[in-house]
Amino acid sequence: MPDPAKHAKLTASGFRLLPACVTCLHFTPTGNRWGLCALKAYVHAKHGARTVGVLEFGTCTDYASDPVQEARLAGPDYAERYS
Repeated sequence: MPDPAKHAKLTASGFRLLPACVTCLHFTPTGNRWGLCALKAYVHAKHGARTVGVLEFGTCTDYASDPVQEARLAGPDYAERYS
């Protein structure tokens, strides 16, 4: 059961889950804290068209929250309270 005192302290301090690639709809994890962004593509000089690899802690102006991923990573209670 969630601790009400803990949540009261977090709420009072302005705690929130920050937008990051790892909780974005466009992110596909590839492992070791990296993934691919479905919106970012470029042409590699040697290999042709590629999807940009991104660190899961990053973010950009195209961020789109994925509530399912937030709940999976932070737990449904935290995702609901602090997103």
